[in-house]
Amino acid sequence: MGKLNSRYFSMRDKKVYLMLILFVFLVFFGCTKSPSHKDPFVPESTDIVSSYKGIENVARLKDFIRNVRNEKEDQIRVVSYTKSVSYNGIL
Repeated sequence: MGKLNSRYFSMRDKKVYLMLILFVFLVFFGCTKSPSHKDPFVPESTDIVSSYKGIENVARLKDFIRNVRNEKEDQIRVVSYTKSVSYNGIL
């Protein structure tokens, strides 16, 4: 009878253990609650806001485009909102 060395696992065993670890990892992090945001996001006065209502702060956007054309360093932040759409299954 040969000795059984428990320090070594077959390639199949390694794959099974790896899959088990990944499964536990995914279940643990997939089932955790995402952080709740108590305060809604409020864009700054310099933000370019794009929503279903239109674009706000267009003058700042035009200034940015002008600066890019003149090869001047500048930056903007664009905030985009979408309108929620739902369908109840009935036409």
